[in-house]
Amino acid sequence: MVRKVVDIDGAALAEAARYLGTTAENDTVEAALSEVIDRGRRTEAIARMRALVAAGEIDTLPLRRFTSGDPTLAARTGGK
Repeated sequence: MVRKVVDIDGAALAEAARYLGTTAENDTVEAALSEVIDRGRRTEAIARMRALVAAGEIDTLPLRRFTSGDPTLAARTGGK
């Protein structure tokens, strides 16, 4: 763990704590950093998935049928 001294806007810290459900300032900062990292990783994963779809590496037809309510999909999967 690295110890740093930083100036943080008190109102922003309090609002972040409210959203994150934290009470200690250190916990709030750590949780906020984790949220940002997770968001970045999700964004990168979505970009990789989109690239795979665009390259034809992933067949989206089953998903499109499922989301469109295609009854033949339900029949083939036993209605699950």
